[in-house]
Order: sequence, then structure tokens, then C-alpha cells
Amino acid sequence: MKLFYAETPNSRKAFAVAKHLDLPVTWAFTDLQKGAHKTPAFLAINPNGKVPVLQDGAFTLFESNAIMVYLAQQA
Repeated sequence: MKLFYAETPNSRKAFAVAKHLDLPVTWAFTDLQKGAHKTPAFLAINPNGKVPVLQDGAFTLFESNAIMVYLAQQA
């Protein structure tokens, strides 16, 4: 699993759940100030251009509450 995050409240929630559950997550910091969330590569993952985003293989979620539920189910 790969979690794209930034210093935002919703990203912090998803990050905290993944850390607390000690899941095998690869962390991908997304620098919002440099526009990393507006690059074509990121927009291909999440057309909304927002974080957090969770990728698990071909499966992608980009809503913090849905990500937290998914992480809890994986634990």
C-alpha cells in the first residue's frame, strides 16, 4: 500500500490510523506548496488533486474516511 499525504488534517488522520495499526504502508509525501498535487502524474491517481490518496495495487481511494475504514479492514 502507498499513502500519499501532506500536512493537512485529513491526511494526518489517515496517516495516524496506518501508523497506529502498524500496516505495511509506503509513505509518499506530497508537497502541496510546490504543486505536487497538480502534476499530471498525481492527477492520474486522483483527478480531484487532493490528498490523502491510498493505492493498494490497482485499487485507489482518495477520501480520508474511506481510507481509514479500508486500513482498519486490512489490520
